[in-house]
Amino acid sequence: MMVKTWQKRGELKSELSELKEKLAQLEKRKEFLQNQIAKVQKESFWEEKIREEGYVREGENLVVILNQASFSVSKENKSEKEIKKSFFEKIKEFFKIKY
Repeated sequence: MMVKTWQKRGELKSELSELKEKLAQLEKRKEFLQNQIAKVQKESFWEEKIREEGYVREGENLVVILNQASFSVSKENKSEKEIKKSFFEKIKEFFKIKY
């Protein structure tokens, strides 16, 4: 009888320590979520998110600054496509003449 009681007590202590650890984790999660809720409830948070989407307030003007590299890349891609297209057109023409 005494052995069973000690075993049960050991099991309960183990379970208690696991539950305390889970409680600590849940309390940390709760604190994190409460901070996130407080952050989302601020108007500045939503204004930042909306501005990231490209929206401006009434009376403001949106200015977009592009770097020169973005233009040169698009021109290179276009010329590569034109070269590939003309290459395949040449092949088509070659076979049309043969037949």
